[in-house]
Amino acid sequence: MFLRNSQSFFCLLGCVMTMIFLMFYEPVLEPRLVNSPDNPKDPGFGLTPGQAAYIIALPCFTYAVACIFVSYLTRYISRRMLVYYSFNLNVIALILFGPSQLFPFDSLIMLCCGLGLLGVSVAFILVPLLPEMLQVI
Repeated sequence: MFLRNSQSFFCLLGCVMTMIFLMFYEPVLEPRLVNSPDNPKDPGFGLTPGQAAYIIALPCFTYAVACIFVSYLTRYISRRMLVYYSFNLNVIALILFGPSQLFPFDSLIMLCCGLGLLGVSVAFILVPLLPEMLQVI
């Protein structure tokens, strides 16, 4: 059975966690991007909805570009090491995504860097795991 195989179960768990990392921010990020910076109740960046949509799509774009490079890297670096380092990279991306108590400032550039790095780290997680999942089936 699919779930009784520990290798496939951990691959499935990694994929589920990656999708949570990639999709959790969409409902809460748009109000933060669109709200006025002068609003004391809920300060934001004051972007238009169109500009906010481009920023929200940034991880998907970096994921699509990074998948090409990750497929080449899997030939030279072990898949387990790629997944391990990519989860660490994901932590850095989520810290940059903010708002964080570690950084006293909250900037749009830092948020975009975090979102771009999030897309790259998701590619480094999913691309090595998908062949493992297919091998079990």
